[in-house]
Amino acid sequence: MFSSSADKNNEKLQSLLLSNSKLNEQDLETAKQDAKKNKKSLVNILMSNKLLADDHLGQIIAESMGVPFVNLRKIEITKDALFTLPEIIAAKQQVIVFDKNDEEVKVAMTDPDNIELIHDIEKKTGLKVVKYFATPTDIKETTRRYHQEVKAEFSKIIPEKYREDKIQESNLEEELDAFNEDFSIIKIFDTIVLYAYRQKASDIHIEARKKTVIIRYRIDGILHDVVTFPKNFHTPLVTRIKILSNLRIDETRAAQDGRFKTELDNEEVAFRVSILPTYFGEKVVIRLLTDSGDSVGLVNSGLRKDDLEKVTRNFQKPYGMLLTTGPTGSGKTTTLYSILKLLNTRDVNISTIEDPIEYGVE
Repeated sequence: MFSSSADKNNEKLQSLLLSNSKLNEQDLETAKQDAKKNKKSLVNILMSNKLLADDHLGQIIAESMGVPFVNLRKIEITKDALFTLPEIIAAKQQVIVFDKNDEEVKVAMTDPDNIELIHDIEKKTGLKVVKYFATPTDIKETTRRYHQEVKAEFSKIIPEKYREDKIQESNLEEELDAFNEDFSIIKIFDTIVLYAYRQKASDIHIEARKKTVIIRYRIDGILHDVVTFPKNFHTPLVTRIKILSNLRIDETRAAQDGRFKTELDNEEVAFRVSILPTYFGEKVVIRLLTDSGDSVGLVNSGLRKDDLEKVTRNFQKPYGMLLTTGPTGSGKTTTLYSILKLLNTRDVNISTIEDPIEYGVE
């Protein structure tokens, strides 16, 4: 009976550990028993118990897997490469894109045998994945660069004296004049929007608190705190959003809804804006609507072959009902618009009831 690929990798790992490290047979046997007792892999036990230096162990593991080893801490990773994958995916899947060109992306992973993840990255980028092994510690440290990049961008455009809430709220007119002289609220808002887009956020939440304003992104249905500003930033930010959305600037006690569009990384992105009055000031929720509603078809939407056949068979029937459910950002709207595009022929009359309309179908 032949050994599985995992068994072979494990045998090769043990051999390399004995020949290329200070581990002796007794240490290795103890680690194996610990792995069996705790129902963990030998790699996890070796990593958690720090029996070898992180880089040394990483090189041995990479060799046993037959992939190159990469130390991410010694590499200058560009923003373009880093933001190929959103932070939540990088942290959850323990994967970092550390380099890319027109043909391929170089990906550091703790599990280079994760074929499904590799396929997803190739599908998302349209590029070939070149996989590397990186240690969990290294990847965890690297994911912190996401927040460092965002904070660095804000640090460039916000003067030091405005990073604490030092201006009295009662002096609003003078406060706004000072803001306009010292920095551009346009740049700040553009940075908020740009990083939401790059992190693949479905929504931006701007929430007023007693002394602060919190910016949060909804990614894969979960809200994540991104940056906190002094309360003084609240009025200029909301005013900027109202101007872009053609809403009333002087209305602060009633709900308002609007829209605007802008171009981010060479893609036109539409934004749906909802503003609600709250105890500490107006709360703003901005939904990002990319052109994916036009570019993604039902065939390449991610549906499995059997599910695609079921959906196609049912939406072609002349009567009945299809229900599309799921959390925010799961693809409900994209799926429905993809179906509409397929049904939208010259011999068919279609009317939809939507509140609000997110994409236009011609």
